[in-house]
Amino acid sequence: MLDSLEGGHTGHLFRNILYEVGSELALITINREQDQNRLSRETLEELLQAFNLVKQEEARLLLITASGKDYFSAGADLGELNLLTPESGKEYAELGQQVTAKLESLGKASIAVINGDCYSTGLELALACSIRIAVDDCKFLFPETKLGLVAPFGGVRRLARIIGVGRAAEMFLTGEAVLATEAARIGLVNRVVSRAELSAVAREVAQKISPNAPLAIKYCLESLTIGLDLPLEDANFLQSTLFGLCCASKDKEEALKALLERRKPVFQGE
Repeated sequence: MLDSLEGGHTGHLFRNILYEVGSELALITINREQDQNRLSRETLEELLQAFNLVKQEEARLLLITASGKDYFSAGADLGELNLLTPESGKEYAELGQQVTAKLESLGKASIAVINGDCYSTGLELALACSIRIAVDDCKFLFPETKLGLVAPFGGVRRLARIIGVGRAAEMFLTGEAVLATEAARIGLVNRVVSRAELSAVAREVAQKISPNAPLAIKYCLESLTIGLDLPLEDANFLQSTLFGLCCASKDKEEALKALLERRKPVFQGE
């Protein structure tokens, strides 16, 4: 688990997650170590609430990690999974899709700090983050086809987008684990580091992102998440529109002024 944020405060109490926010960063920790940090329905509902809070906070970047060192998340709650009917299963999938869509559309960068094995719906949560940094002894796994299921939270599209259709098909169809080093090679994660380095590297990446213009980051993420699903002409139109909006922003004006005055810009996200 990551160290607490300097000057951070909790402010909101949950049963299954820890929520902490500082001036620059927000930190969410899945806190179900006794149950392999599995994503129960209640945990998903709490994550959705927490993401809505992050969206309103001044913090410019979100880190997501988990308690303990064995699992980032082993996926769905097995007791709940066993009781799902066609109707309740569809409702569960739709809830998870709301959670991952909210995370992906925060308008703020997010980093999955993967401190242990990352399976199934837990991996779908990580795929909805902007960046993934993983400990070097963890595994990644979509076991759904071995369980008579398919990944429910939008991970099929996201995984194919990140590592390509062929590699994604192999992961889903075989249900075999991918080790951390291989995950880095195929682009499933951005970096693989030792456990001792994990917290420091995650914060280092966060510190490189958080000083940048919030509005530009928001529009860049929109271009990445929305534009990739559009035809080229429509994606280019979106990108030129977002560029035009940036040109009208106070942040762009401040950046050029700071450049001329040889100082660091102070961005307001406007």
